[in-house]
Amino acid sequence: MHAENAELKPFNAGAVARRPAVLAVVLLMAGIVTHELFPPLSLRSIYVLLALAIAAVASFRVPRLSSILLGAGLVLAGVNLAQLEHYHVAADDIAVFVTDTPRLARLEVELNEPTRILSGLGQYPALPPRQVTCAQVKRVMSTRGWIDASGGILVQVGQPHPRLAQGQRVRLMGYLQRPSPAMNPGQFDWAQYYRRQGVLASITVPWAENLTILEEHSAGPLAYARTKARHLLAMGFSLEASVDHALLQALLLGDHDPEIRDIQELFRRTGTSHHISISGMHVAVLGAFVFGICRLLCLAPRTSARTMIVFVLCYGALTMPSAPVIRAVLLSVGFGIGLLNRRTVDSLQLLALCALVMLCWRPNDLFNAGFQLSFGTVLGLIVLTGPVFGWFDNPEDRIIAEQHNWRGRRWRLWLGTRPILLTATIAWLISLPLIAFHFEQLNPWAIPAGILLAIPVMGGLIAGICKVMLSTLYPGFSVWWAAGASVPIIAMRRVLGWLALLPGSDVPLPAPSITIVVVFYILVIVPFLRWPVLARRRHLRWLAPLAGCALILLYPLRARWAIAPAGFAETRITLLSVGAGQCCIIAPAGAPVSVVDAGSVALGNDLVRKTISPFLRHEGRREIGRLLLTHGDFDHASSALETAESFGVPEILTSPHFRRLAGDLPSAETLIDALDRQGNSPRQIARGDRIDLGGGAQLAVLWPRTDTEADSNNTCLVLKITAAGRSVLLPADIQDPAMTQLLKDPAELKCDVLVAPHHGSAESQTAAFLSATEAKYILASDDRTPTQRQVRFDTLAAGRVLYRTHWAGAITVVIRSDGKLWIETHLPRR
Repeated sequence: MHAENAELKPFNAGAVARRPAVLAVVLLMAGIVTHELFPPLSLRSIYVLLALAIAAVASFRVPRLSSILLGAGLVLAGVNLAQLEHYHVAADDIAVFVTDTPRLARLEVELNEPTRILSGLGQYPALPPRQVTCAQVKRVMSTRGWIDASGGILVQVGQPHPRLAQGQRVRLMGYLQRPSPAMNPGQFDWAQYYRRQGVLASITVPWAENLTILEEHSAGPLAYARTKARHLLAMGFSLEASVDHALLQALLLGDHDPEIRDIQELFRRTGTSHHISISGMHVAVLGAFVFGICRLLCLAPRTSARTMIVFVLCYGALTMPSAPVIRAVLLSVGFGIGLLNRRTVDSLQLLALCALVMLCWRPNDLFNAGFQLSFGTVLGLIVLTGPVFGWFDNPEDRIIAEQHNWRGRRWRLWLGTRPILLTATIAWLISLPLIAFHFEQLNPWAIPAGILLAIPVMGGLIAGICKVMLSTLYPGFSVWWAAGASVPIIAMRRVLGWLALLPGSDVPLPAPSITIVVVFYILVIVPFLRWPVLARRRHLRWLAPLAGCALILLYPLRARWAIAPAGFAETRITLLSVGAGQCCIIAPAGAPVSVVDAGSVALGNDLVRKTISPFLRHEGRREIGRLLLTHGDFDHASSALETAESFGVPEILTSPHFRRLAGDLPSAETLIDALDRQGNSPRQIARGDRIDLGGGAQLAVLWPRTDTEADSNNTCLVLKITAAGRSVLLPADIQDPAMTQLLKDPAELKCDVLVAPHHGSAESQTAAFLSATEAKYILASDDRTPTQRQVRFDTLAAGRVLYRTHWAGAITVVIRSDGKLWIETHLPRR
């Protein structure tokens, strides 16, 4: 091996002079990252920035001083750009009119994006599809009449409007509010996402009748081309092949249809999500395909390069703009320009220029996971691929490979596959801490899975482009073209299904701190530095990257030790924020997780994908030991079947009246039938039963009795969890009849924490029930808009500490083994 080829060049003035964009983008990033440390900058800072630029130019004869002034200017520019995007809001921006509480409003907007239909796929009862788009606000109705307004807004129409399209001016009447933040740990933060897009408000239009199209403008040639490309791609696909079409469209054009959400989940679990998102690899494959076709047609290299550049620009315009697409298009165009000018392209300089342009346009993209993964992975490949390849390069290997025997053939195969394996390993290593930080997961099979899927993905990309071109030339044969384009897509789905069955394909990994991420990257670079001790002892080179990987993988243990002091175990009981519904997660120390109820009116069976699964991943949990269903109402059991199937729950517990009352509850009846067919019928528990949850936690059933005759709410399970001498009472949706019976033995109702009955609604017996529990803390799972009975409950609970999920987010009760108890909320306390 040639160690001298596996060393990074030292950082010096000459290297900076050859790649000035690298230092420029580093300084700009420093300003963006630290913008919150500076007070809000006024217009005077712009004058300071101009003064620094002029002084730098004037002092060019003193290079050091000029460089310092330019560097200071770049940092200040980064601070200015980030603060302008983060804090600046126009005086008439729609954000001025919104609050966290939905309010009825009338707006006039101009739709600046195509509409998307989000269906309630798989929901029971079936939720109606929603129409979603973004728009620019033009006017808003106020107490003074219609007044001019501005700013971006998210528009959601409860009943899709068949004529709604990009470019229209529309009058809306609906509920105006801020986009909702992440309410539970691990959940995607839509408020932060839209804020970075410049959208600070959303309006929900319940009915299509509340929408009036005022003017219709031409959407423009770009919008027409995008629509036409999608139409040509869809031609010929039957209804039965709609999944193949949706997956091909996501692969080629970046449009993600709800129909393929299960396939997207498989991509995520196998660590191959980059294949389904448009990235540099997609653009490079298609660009190389077009360049190769041009060369096969005997076109000159420069003409082929020009054709490739035009194609890449058109392709980038047809897809939805995102950081990976723009970065890949800019890199491909730069490469093509280098070919045209017969000059070598400095890939690191080109990457830095792309990052500089994108950060000047949208500085807050620096904090985006897609931006960090795309630029970080490409940077790692550029910097480390050469040294790693040189490290493994050995002339003796090539001599052996030239032998005409079995050993030579085997060595030639190894030399051919080695670059692919090394490149995939570098990309996986660079992305490891970023994926753990943003997505809280580890995919040990990501390297072989990515290599195996690369073949059908490349085939699908080329087939998709051919499908669009052939449908344009010969539309009458679209069915044939669609059948041909489906072949690599079907192969991709099958390979993905096999990969998802591998053991340990998805390992939850709590997010490491930023300090750990920085230390990891420092350790990765250590083997390639020119240190004498590493040159003498080459085996030491591997220790630093291995230590970095161990640091990321063992971080969850450190996080647990930080939460609970040595010698103290914890039982954590979390009431998730699910809107109108309830889901409680019981996590004793060192024992399986138990889930009490899994239902939500707003989320339906999407509760697992959007809330339960991200939460368990955040907590480093992979399995659910038991599922307890208090009763069969939709808001408590809508996701019970999905939870049982997704996590392979071995034990499902219900009250003795659950099956009897299931005939009046369609969701419960469907659940019972499905579980019976799977041979996992629920086990019944009733008053007097006790369950050992593990980790020192016990669960007692206080209600109902087996002979109780009442409705679903009043025969639901009432559970009491005890650990370390502390207790939490979960009375589900009991009302006056059940409360009256329970109050006959008030001693067993005493608890430290009460989960409010019926989502914190007041009944005639509520005051007596609260008095009997003597609970210091009361938690309530409820929707954003409180009912009158919930307002009355708040009055009855005065004098106790009351938390509601609609403003606190997920609420966690922590009981330590020494008996100490405290409450944690996901959102800051009021």
